[in-house]
Amino acid sequence: MTATTTKPRIYVACLSSYNEGRLHGKWIDCSSDVDEMHRDIQAMLADSPSSFAEEWDIHDVDGISSHFVLDNGLDGIAEVMQASADHDADAIAAYIDFFSDWDLEHFEKSYCFCVEYAWDKLALKSYAVEEFWELSGFNSTVQDELGSYIDEDKILREFENENTVVRWGEFYYVFRSC
Repeated sequence: MTATTTKPRIYVACLSSYNEGRLHGKWIDCSSDVDEMHRDIQAMLADSPSSFAEEWDIHDVDGISSHFVLDNGLDGIAEVMQASADHDADAIAAYIDFFSDWDLEHFEKSYCFCVEYAWDKLALKSYAVEEFWELSGFNSTVQDELGSYIDEDKILREFENENTVVRWGEFYYVFRSC
């Protein structure tokens, strides 16, 4: 289950045009590799109305964390886009937005699941209680006998304290604390 987000892209602007009081740039699809993004940037600079078009900067982002882009540049974008091909892209976006960083190994160890926000906390509670029973090792007969004595709200609070629950779009994404 994933949320629908905008296809990640960056707006790259020609700095010499910007300094001359003109806005010249191009939206670049982030799903391409670094070399293709560089080619798109060079093509944008070649079309610039400025005669000194050499330098560029990322002036806007869409569908990806601006803090991440500023800290990691095109190489970081390409790495995340590659990971998005193999994993839930919205879970990756939620991870980056919350943790303000990208670590594929940590993401793979910590990502558990996502659930629609419309379900509110009921689905999270259900998952937390299931995990409680699984970790307790009790068989279904014992679970049936003890079930009415279990404080499910407390189990949910403990679950949220032990994990990171991120709301991203219309979903909750759950990351296990590692």
